[in-house]
Amino acid sequence: MIFDLKLQNDLWMDNAIVNFYSLLSSLGHDTVNISIITSKVSVEILDYELFLSDLSQAIIRKIKPNIIIDEIDKNSNERKEIKKDYILIQENKKINGKVSLKEKIYDENYNYQVIREIFDFLEGDSKKCVFCGRNFKKSVKNLQQASYPFVTKIKSLSGIRGVTEYFKDYCPICYLIGILEWQDPSLIYRTFPADKSYLFLPLMLDLNKLYEFKCNSVPVLDNTYRYSNLSNLKRESTENTPGKYSTLLYFYEKFNEKFMDTYTEESPICTQWGIVEIPLSGSVKNPKLTKVVVPDYIIGLIRILANRDFLIYNDFIRNIRMVKLQGKSDFEETNIIREKLSESIIKDEFRLFAKQFLPRKKERVVMNSLAYEVLEELLLEWRCRPMGINKEDLDNVKSYANVLASVTSKNISLLYKLDKARDINEFWSITKEISKKLIDAEKNDISKIRPTSIDNLVLLVKENEDDWKEIRDLIIIYASMYHSIRNLKQEG
Repeated sequence: MIFDLKLQNDLWMDNAIVNFYSLLSSLGHDTVNISIITSKVSVEILDYELFLSDLSQAIIRKIKPNIIIDEIDKNSNERKEIKKDYILIQENKKINGKVSLKEKIYDENYNYQVIREIFDFLEGDSKKCVFCGRNFKKSVKNLQQASYPFVTKIKSLSGIRGVTEYFKDYCPICYLIGILEWQDPSLIYRTFPADKSYLFLPLMLDLNKLYEFKCNSVPVLDNTYRYSNLSNLKRESTENTPGKYSTLLYFYEKFNEKFMDTYTEESPICTQWGIVEIPLSGSVKNPKLTKVVVPDYIIGLIRILANRDFLIYNDFIRNIRMVKLQGKSDFEETNIIREKLSESIIKDEFRLFAKQFLPRKKERVVMNSLAYEVLEELLLEWRCRPMGINKEDLDNVKSYANVLASVTSKNISLLYKLDKARDINEFWSITKEISKKLIDAEKNDISKIRPTSIDNLVLLVKENEDDWKEIRDLIIIYASMYHSIRNLKQEG
């Protein structure tokens, strides 16, 4: 038997095709011949009976740890099986603590029979597949979320709506690769218990490059954990990233760490992702898809800083906290700001990044010395150097930010006013206000301020008027931090 699996321009199915190719690669050469190019995977079955037997066994072997994991029961302290939370395959009642999936292809008692039916029913012309367009003899299963998570018969929900007449026009091979995508070892996942899970699927319109990237991703991941497969070796556990953007940022950081010495400019790396949000509550699951494009420049930025031992997520973002003026950490707000900072970096949105540092009502942003060091390198590489601003110029920005923090120590309205400046004229107007405030300030408040701070800043902005907004945002970041330090000391 010979058949092709062609690129479908579908996030789930294209990843599923590549996963199936990877699975077939593990079978013996005397069983099947396979090849992969940009637009398709070609399969030639050499020994039909041996192929069915080997494939069925390979599928059973990959159930653990990709779909089911072992976990210690907190009450009985005994080991039990658990299906990972995001898997949209229904379960039967557990038998002796073991998970039993309703899809028979994952039941070792029926697995071989299902595989035989799939390939026996593949050749024919009775029907035409709604996905791949191939003619086939008979369906094995209807189109369901178990093999394609975006499908639903409920018209009010997202996904494929109101096409129930096509649900049976689903060829056996599309069912097979779709249902097997759940055991793809390169799937990145992050689960928030009793709330939602995120799945991260690379979006690449070249099957060969997609295969290479997914193969390189596997060593970065540890699928033996329930809530995340991005582990933190320094802490011997998984990293509890606060959301989808922080998870993606941390993945890039770990990916670079793994391939720092071997990756080249020609090596494929994914810049477009489909992030699937799967709700964990309620009987009806309605996955939401978010497409994220990461600029090449940002991936390069992560790599450049990591190669200098400055880790944006691990050393900077995870060491930032939101602290109440009384000194206690606000864990919920801490997770929010960490996720927003991650989002701003992934999307290359410096304005969003800067706004996270602004003082909140009775709360301030704090960080340790390592995070501060990484932040400065990040600002230099991300914004300063592309604008032609050097370290000395950044020091002038910091000095001016200290002036702003000093004159707004008791009233931060001027800081917010600067943040909202719409044009260069408003910026200069606020600068004059700051100068006047400095003249009127008490000596104790300005004792450590450099007299030339304002003059140096004015000169820097005049030399870089096209980039005044970026300089304004740099001022906001440092002024907010200096303001936080002053306020927390006063409260302490």
